Amino acid sequence: MLQQTPNPLRATANWPTSQIGGVKFERRAAVQTGEHSRIIPVAGPSPLYIVDHGTQPYSFDSFGIHLGQEDHLTFFGSSEHVIRLHLVDMREGSATLHREEWHTFSPDPEMQLVIPCGVAHALSDMEHVFTLNRPALYLDEHNAYQPGNDVIDWPISDRAYPVLRPNEKPASLPYLQALAKLQKQTMAAAAVVQTPKAVLVNDEATGKQVKVILSQTAAVAKPAP
Repeated sequence: MLQQTPNPLRATANWPTSQIGGVKFERRAAVQTGEHSRIIPVAGPSPLYIVDHGTQPYSFDSFGIHLGQEDHLTFFGSSEHVIRLHLVDMREGSATLHREEWHTFSPDPEMQLVIPCGVAHALSDMEHVFTLNRPALYLDEHNAYQPGNDVIDWPISDRAYPVLRPNEKPASLPYLQALAKLQKQTMAAAAVVQTPKAVLVNDEATGKQVKVILSQTAAVAKPAP
């Protein structure tokens, strides 16, 4: 039977540390299967996303902020590659509200980056990098989570940072199962909707910030009879 064996070289890995509450660079469980191989289990009921960031220069042009999704990211790529990360805490009531941090690190399949709901993040130099995200989902006060409306884009150059209220109730397994069923139905539809972009704008009537969702729908050609 394979046993989890700590790698003594990795025990001293120079991973970043964050002073923003809930942000963690933590070790993933791994089973050594050879000198240069190992098995890293990916378990849990939450969704799984794998993203290929391509070979051309790739950096975020704005902060991404989730209100109902806590990212659990693993980065795959050359250990010589350097990724840059910019974080801002935008959570209402947080002890580190509007704290900014900059970190650099390299892809490591045994490292997992946890970014809580309401913490803005922008990654740079992501070319030649794959990410695996196994997020934890949270519901709002209405017991709802809408994937298409969850991401807020905030310009990196705009330092008038907002104060946002993230979701707090962990999504149950029945909720995740119902969400997966709904997403399968959506994928079977005849139209493909690109990832919506959410922006904050000022309502001239009330003076408050409101979230506006921008989306584009592209028709999909039907197979010939």
